[in-house]
Amino acid sequence: MTRILLYQICFEGIWCACVFGAAWGRPWLGPVAATLWIAFHLKRSATPGREFALIAFAGLFGLVADALLIRFGGLTYTGLPENRVFGPAWILALWMAFAISVNVSFTWLRGRPSLAAALGIAGGLLSYACGRRLGVVEFAFDDYRTVTALCLIWGGGLPLLVHAAHRCETAEAIFDRALVVRASLASWFGGPTR
Repeated sequence: MTRILLYQICFEGIWCACVFGAAWGRPWLGPVAATLWIAFHLKRSATPGREFALIAFAGLFGLVADALLIRFGGLTYTGLPENRVFGPAWILALWMAFAISVNVSFTWLRGRPSLAAALGIAGGLLSYACGRRLGVVEFAFDDYRTVTALCLIWGGGLPLLVHAAHRCETAEAIFDRALVVRASLASWFGGPTR
């Protein structure tokens, strides 16, 4: 429980560094904080490869999701040129840092996609509303396209990330079992074990 609380507090700190950093004209603050947090987490992780894969997947998902929001959802980030395709570095850093929370704080959502979707929608809308209030993102809450796009991205995104975290864990377990079987077969037939 202490670890979950610590990780959730750290993620909230990363969120503040990203959003307030952008609001205060220091958009580099969030990516630096997120990079340090990710490095700390990977260093302490028993399975850094799996964790890195999930973080990279979340970053890619966030990059595409924000590009879609910018292109079709009526969302713009303050300070970015009109023709910018992707969101700023701080939002990408936020997506990547969020992946750590998925594997620590949200493991209880495994096998509960409806609950993950509901939590994703509520949390996603709240996060973007706070960003809007702080002036780092602009969109109209009365525009059904924007709200629908945010709901689809977060309602599908959190269950997808929870599932991806579980799949990464499962894939690693399968790989580990395959190595054991390979070593057993090699020892039976007198071949090398590595």
